[in-house]
Amino acid sequence: MEKIEKFGRLIPDEHLFITVVFLTMVFPFDGLSYILGLFTKMKTKTYLIATILGLIPFSFVFSYLGTLSIAYQIAGFLLATLILIISILRMSKIKNKNKN
Repeated sequence: MEKIEKFGRLIPDEHLFITVVFLTMVFPFDGLSYILGLFTKMKTKTYLIATILGLIPFSFVFSYLGTLSIAYQIAGFLLATLILIISILRMSKIKNKNKN
């Protein structure tokens, strides 16, 4: 139980909507639903909207990026990686700013 409680403390209480959108983009699997259901008190409607916003961009990209030439696929991968790195850095900067 201690490990479960420790894991539950990793999910922030504030900015939960943005966190769910980001997590859905990064970890698009059903296990995320169970984790959020166990450790948060998020309303179903809010979770549904956050999940849809998190899944739509990648659904579109994965559907159409595979039909492009390899150069565009590599460029898309690099762009997605850059966006992910920038997002992580911004979130950590905001988190550090809130601690101080």
